[in-house]
Amino acid sequence: MIGKMIPAAMVGMMDLVLMTTAALLIFGIPFRGNPLLLLLSAALFLLTSLGMGLFISTIANTQQQAIMSSSLIAIRPSC
Repeated sequence: MIGKMIPAAMVGMMDLVLMTTAALLIFGIPFRGNPLLLLLSAALFLLTSLGMGLFISTIANTQQQAIMSSSLIAIRPSC
């Protein structure tokens, strides 16, 4: 299971670096804040998202159940 999560997490972190670099160099958006905090919070978000997907794929028997479960979990109505 970890072997499935590590490549997805690496791609997500590479996307973060690519998009941040593009924002800085191509669009000229100034970066204000702590880059380490951005990296740590992005890693936390990726790990929780991947963990949620792994949990859903574990409990679902079919692809349709997985899609329905993920839409129920991801789309929460505001109170």
